[in-house]
Amino acid sequence: MSNALILLLFLTALLYTLLILSFALALARITQSRRILPVPAPFVSVIVAMRNESQHISALIMHLKQQAYPSDCYEVILSDDFSEDNTVMLAQKYMAANMKIIVSAEGDLPGKKGAQARALSQARGEILLFTDADCTMGHQWIKTMVQAMDTQTAMVAGPVILKAQPGVPFQKLQTLEFLSLQGSTAGAMALGKPIMCNGANLAVCRDEWEKAKLKIEGQQRSSGDDIFLMHALQKFSAKKIRFVWERDAVVSTCASPDWRAFFGQRSRWAAKSTSYTNGFTLITGAIVALFNLSLLVAAMAAPWITHGGQILAIVFAIKCMADLPLMLQSATFFQLRKIMWGYVPLQLIYPAYVSLTLLLAFARAGRWKNRKIY
Repeated sequence: MSNALILLLFLTALLYTLLILSFALALARITQSRRILPVPAPFVSVIVAMRNESQHISALIMHLKQQAYPSDCYEVILSDDFSEDNTVMLAQKYMAANMKIIVSAEGDLPGKKGAQARALSQARGEILLFTDADCTMGHQWIKTMVQAMDTQTAMVAGPVILKAQPGVPFQKLQTLEFLSLQGSTAGAMALGKPIMCNGANLAVCRDEWEKAKLKIEGQQRSSGDDIFLMHALQKFSAKKIRFVWERDAVVSTCASPDWRAFFGQRSRWAAKSTSYTNGFTLITGAIVALFNLSLLVAAMAAPWITHGGQILAIVFAIKCMADLPLMLQSATFFQLRKIMWGYVPLQLIYPAYVSLTLLLAFARAGRWKNRKIY
C-alpha cells in the first residue's frame, strides 16, 4: 500500500475518531429541562406538506388528534403538493375542527418548499412545529417539543426513528444506520455546532423564523428546507438551537422499502450539501466522506499490497471502536439494542454505501414521487 494512501487512511481515521467521540461525549452530557407550560399554553401551528401520502395521512391525523395539548392551543395545517392520489380526500375525511387543508391549485409553486410556504402564510402559531405526512408520534409530542422552547431558543430538533417491518433485515439495517445519524445530530447540537436536523420533527420560534426567512440559502434547491433553515438561524439568530433527547418527543417514519428507494433518498440528501456554506457542516461531511472513500480504496488495493490486509484491519477496528459509543447511546435511547446484531455487517458495507451515495448524488438528478429533484 503506497505511503500516501496509508498516510491519508490514518489521518482521516484520526480526524474521524476525534469527531465522532466528541459527539458521543457531548451526547452523554446532554441535559433536558422542561419548562412548565404557561396558562394559556403557547399557540402552535403544526405544518405538514403532503404529496401522494394516501397510505399514511390517516394515521398521522389520528396521532395529531390524540395530543395531550389543549386542542384550542394548536392548529394543524395540511398543505397539499399536487398529490396524484386520494391524499386530500382522506385528509378531509379524518380531519378535526382545529385542522385545515390547503389544496394546491394552478399557479402554486410545486414542491415541499412551496407547500410549506402556503401553510406558513396562514399559520397563526407563535411556535411552528414541522413534521412529515408519513410520520406518527406519541400523544405527548407537541407538549414535549413546546416545553423545550424557552425564551433563549430559536429552534428545537427532535428525535426521529425509522420503523422497520418485521422480518425485513434490510430495513433493520436502515434503522441501525439512522441511529448513528440521530446520535451525531444530537451530539453536534449539544456541542453547539449543529450539522443536521430532520424536518420530520422540528420546532421553530415564529419570531426567529420571521427574522431569518428571507435569508435562507439553498432556495434553488427543491429539498433541504430543514437544514437551510437551521443554517440561517445559526447565522442570523442570537438564540440557541437545541436537541430534545427525550422519548416523548420521538417521531416515527417508515424505512425505505428497497435498495433503490434507499439510495434515492440518501443521494437526495447528499446532493443538497453542495449548497451548504456552514463551515463546520462542510468540514464534518468532508471528514466522513474522505475516511470512507479511503477505506474503500484501501480495501480494493489491499490484496496486491504488502501488509495491506493488516493495515486495513487496524483501521477498520479503529472505526468500529470510534462509532460504538455513539451507536450504543442511540440504540439505548430508542430501546433498539436488540438490533445491534447488525453493527459489524453495517460497518463492513458502510464505506461502499457512502461512496455509492456520493456518486449517485453528483452523477445524476434524483427523483421523488414522480418528480425530478434538483
